[in-house]
Amino acid sequence: MLARLFLLFVLVPTADLVLLWILFITLPWYLSLLWIVATALMGSFIARQQGAQVLKEIRREMQRNLLPANSLIDGVFVFAAGILLITPGVLTDLAGFALLTPSIRTFLRQRTLAYLKQKIQVETVSFTSTFAAQRAPHHPHFDDPNVVEGEVVDRKG
Repeated sequence: MLARLFLLFVLVPTADLVLLWILFITLPWYLSLLWIVATALMGSFIARQQGAQVLKEIRREMQRNLLPANSLIDGVFVFAAGILLITPGVLTDLAGFALLTPSIRTFLRQRTLAYLKQKIQVETVSFTSTFAAQRAPHHPHFDDPNVVEGEVVDRKG
């Protein structure tokens, strides 16, 4: 874990600085500066649009009483893309634009969900109660105080 953090916080910014330096040496300074400003503006505009789409999808899924897991993960990726695109650098720009690409985001979402399914363990607990909730007379288990109603929604996607 420490090695990954080292790579993330030391080597990636160093590589980004080296690539920016090469960009400034290769191109005139104003074109290099234009690259940085243009990618930040364009990336933030695209991230804002896709973020709004993700929020609409989250609202739609919640209105249909569905867990918006896929949309929430997409939202995290779009947010991360916006941060990467605002940060000056060639590598961060490439990573940010990649996260704004729907097919790449779908691939990463599937990998993220597979990873989370491996790491998260779901356990169930059952209990009985002497508390009898008042139920509608037409309910089939009206007289059984040990019945606890529930609903399971399984959305594959």
